[in-house]
Amino acid sequence: MNKKSLLSSIRVGHRVAEDEKNELANYFVKTAQWNKLANGEIDVIYGAKGTEKALYTHY
Repeated sequence: MNKKSLLSSIRVGHRVAEDEKNELANYFVKTAQWNKLANGEIDVIYGAKGTEKALYTHY
């Protein structure tokens, strides 16, 4: 397989996180920040467009 066909075959997800909510569990990594959110230690999520704030809706 050449480089171009290999790169063409790679799936990196949808452009908008909300569009991949069904696949998210397949590759989501629970970080320290996620654990704080899940444990109720934090409850405000702030970030620019594209910083995965939509993940909070799947908790």
